[in-house]
Amino acid sequence: MRLLRYCLPVVCLFAFLGVPAPSDATPKPERTPVLSGNVVPISYDLTIEPKKWDFNGGTADGNETIIVNIHHATRGITMNAFAGITILSATIDGAVAETTKFPIEEQMEFSTGKSLTAGRHTITLRFIGKILSASDSGGLWENAFSRKHPTLVSFFEPATARSLFPCFDEPRFRAHFSIHVIAPSTWKVISNMPIAQVTALPKRPGKSTFSFAKTPDMPTYLLTLDMGDFSQVTGRFDQTPITVYVRPGKEALARSVLHTAGQTLTFYEHFFSTPFPLPKLDLVISDGALQSDFEGYGAVTFYTESVLEGLDSSDPLKGKRDAFEAVAQPIAQQWFGGLVGIKSWSNSWLTTSLTSWAVARAEAKLRPEFHVLPADIDWTWNFVSLWGSLKPLHYAVNDDRDTASYTSFFASATDAGQAVLDQWDAYVGDPTMRNTVQKFFSKYRGRGTTNAAFWKMFGTSQASGYGNSWLNEPGAPVVQAAFTCVHSRQILSLKQARIFDAEFHDRKSTVWPIPLSWTTNGKTHWIMLEGKPRQLDAGSCADTTVIDAGFRPTYLVHLSAPELKRLNRDTALSAVDRMRVFRDTFSLMTAHQATLPEYLVALHIATQMPRPQSFGYTLRDSLRGILQYLAGSPELPIVSKSINDSLHHAFLPEDLHSGKLLNLQNGLYWELAIIPDRRFAREALASWRKDRSKMRTPEDIALMTYSGTAGTPDDFTWVMHHILTGCNPHGWLPADPMPFLFGAHTRATVLRIFTHMQNKDCDYPGIVSRIGYYQPKIVADYIVTHAHDIMRSAPPSQQAWTLTDSIVNGAWAGRTPTQWRTFLQHTLSPADAPAIHDAMMKIEAKWARRRLLEAQLAAMK
Repeated sequence: MRLLRYCLPVVCLFAFLGVPAPSDATPKPERTPVLSGNVVPISYDLTIEPKKWDFNGGTADGNETIIVNIHHATRGITMNAFAGITILSATIDGAVAETTKFPIEEQMEFSTGKSLTAGRHTITLRFIGKILSASDSGGLWENAFSRKHPTLVSFFEPATARSLFPCFDEPRFRAHFSIHVIAPSTWKVISNMPIAQVTALPKRPGKSTFSFAKTPDMPTYLLTLDMGDFSQVTGRFDQTPITVYVRPGKEALARSVLHTAGQTLTFYEHFFSTPFPLPKLDLVISDGALQSDFEGYGAVTFYTESVLEGLDSSDPLKGKRDAFEAVAQPIAQQWFGGLVGIKSWSNSWLTTSLTSWAVARAEAKLRPEFHVLPADIDWTWNFVSLWGSLKPLHYAVNDDRDTASYTSFFASATDAGQAVLDQWDAYVGDPTMRNTVQKFFSKYRGRGTTNAAFWKMFGTSQASGYGNSWLNEPGAPVVQAAFTCVHSRQILSLKQARIFDAEFHDRKSTVWPIPLSWTTNGKTHWIMLEGKPRQLDAGSCADTTVIDAGFRPTYLVHLSAPELKRLNRDTALSAVDRMRVFRDTFSLMTAHQATLPEYLVALHIATQMPRPQSFGYTLRDSLRGILQYLAGSPELPIVSKSINDSLHHAFLPEDLHSGKLLNLQNGLYWELAIIPDRRFAREALASWRKDRSKMRTPEDIALMTYSGTAGTPDDFTWVMHHILTGCNPHGWLPADPMPFLFGAHTRATVLRIFTHMQNKDCDYPGIVSRIGYYQPKIVADYIVTHAHDIMRSAPPSQQAWTLTDSIVNGAWAGRTPTQWRTFLQHTLSPADAPAIHDAMMKIEAKWARRRLLEAQLAAMK
């Protein structure tokens, strides 16, 4: 499953993933939400007939026969089922069974009132299942923009098969499935196995029963049930038929996907030395909006066409790469997840990371032209590394479904799992890695297994220590590197440290096993860095040594300012290594383990290459934080000059004149707006001035923001004309125009904006906060004189929060903490004491951070 990214605060993370943040108001389960394992399914014979539905959901008639094995005598059989499923009849071994629902746990218990002995038993159920709404994007639902071509698709990962039919809906339960679907005779119906028989229903004209061959053992979440008005294109690759289903008129897309699917399937068969495990592979492409796919075993479902058409990127080559990876990823999971599965969702790292590792190999072999694309430096993974491993989030997990959500996010969406495997692959060598994966397939074929079991396959304590540390150790590892010159030889000193986040981690003295490489004069060496510091001979003092050159390791490297300046002198340093140096230093500074001078040197290293990629939004966030901390400080001019000098290297004059400027990430232009530099403004304005009245794209908006800041007074007046005529006068300007207000550098302009926005349907307190980032003195004066105006813009219950938030997030640097405390106590009531206390804690912390940065800059002088 491919997930959208990315959200950094923990509460936002849980909301994004659908994982409820811990709350005292959360209903308490009446029983354990995880099934006991005493009753194990052997086979399902399932018939489903969609009856009535639309985008808001509907129902499906169903009946099923489940053969189970009971290990120890029990009074009842418990399965997973949504509370909305209606049971029409139930029997166990022919005896009528009563149904008891447990809605919080999404379980149902079936009992005849008598004890069931150990051994095999047969359950038969007639029921009405749920077709979920399009907004649920799970279970079985209608996924189409047009009713002209009706489409029902399934997405049962991690645990929504239970919305359609009662089942044992956990990945450790694997069983055979015999699937039957009653649907319009003209529809295409797709499931995991080939169609065995289509039977017309004489008493129901226009309807047929589509029956499929019995599946191998598989969990419920890999089940696919797709149906609708599809066109199809078929080919055969290495004896495996592949069929791509699309809505009519999209046959060209189907042929393109078929070509990629055939290539990747053939590659994996040879790469894994393991044939494709099923008799066919189907790929179903629906025309919805969900940016995801589902790697059903033998039947993959895509919920949007845009990625496969390369439409999600402005760069055509990158769009092709995204389309290739979208197809290659679920096909690799036919082996990692289908052939060899997981015992629980806490082991989903296993399949997602091995899949990413395999996709990278397929891309390098089949699409070498993608190599010219700048390598992504995954900023999300960088923040995950600040939180550390998966272990610390277990406190928020109520059951295995929640485990699936956050584990999939960390292991897949961040590419962290691939980084773990890539580093290990490079350390042990590709032949060892491939041989181990092949043995892994042989040993666990058709079974579920664990993360630890994979690492044991290497047969060394180093492998198990490495894999298990990343998954279970708190914190995140840091390598502190220093270079000294002794008798003309360069000595590289390495020792391990650790990042902790107090919200998640307890401090421990344990360290991680780290496979680490260093490259000098093109020659790479590897060691395993564990508990003891190491000193290594890294060549002559004149040589440049890079740690983990070209890799994206699972830890951060901390280089001091002198080491960073040494790298800065190396003009041959690759673009990937330049970005990695900045990534690591930026993250360490965020964790208060690197200094601002180190950050400024790392920024200069990163911007020596033209048009930095994967850069804009991270740069915006980091610069905004630095500038807010130093707003009004006498040290700010030093930082401004350093940043402007660095950013000037990121552009080529010919790009600015030719209009290629618009293809850059717009986040970078917002940063240019923060620290205006007329060297950029003169070039940028020339490229778009004549077309500025027709601006629509995010890049255009960013350039307009920039011109309002760094351009001429006339340019800013033009921007303000669009802002001050209303919050959303043309239907395309954001309702919240704060990004356009970076040009407010004078008292008169700030007051003009505030006066106009105060009575408009806009985020007036938010605008006060945003301008306060860069003009804290002016805004602090305004807040003191207009506090009641700001508070009146919010409901009475939120007025104290509105005022304190405007200060804490904007104007805090315009007054000392003592002055703010006096002001708040005078302005707010005694009942607002908790809000004042909370605000003052944040203001004090910000001032402490400001004093630390100023001290670091003073030391740099």
